[in-house]
Amino acid sequence: MNDKIQNAQTDERLFSRAAEGCIIGSMVIDPGCIDKVSVIVGPDSFAFPENKTIYQTILDLRETDKAIDGFILRKHWRKTKKLDEIGRRRIFTKNSRFSSFIG
Repeated sequence: MNDKIQNAQTDERLFSRAAEGCIIGSMVIDPGCIDKVSVIVGPDSFAFPENKTIYQTILDLRETDKAIDGFILRKHWRKTKKLDEIGRRRIFTKNSRFSSFIG
């Protein structure tokens, strides 16, 4: 049996890049919802590694009381050398709600 099919059959989680992007986009648009979302959704809730990294960065910045917007996220990823890891262009085009904040 094809590994992809077998993994899909044994993995009961459903995931969507668009849904993950909406969660992230909502947190950037309205940082006030971060605390509410983080009670329900954890980093391991994200199926796509780049979205998990973005989400974790938002949580980390929230803990330091730093402002959260696309420019701050991008600056943080450059500083921590994660911008290439998360796939600079890929992330900014696939998470369309989020991309307008990144620039």
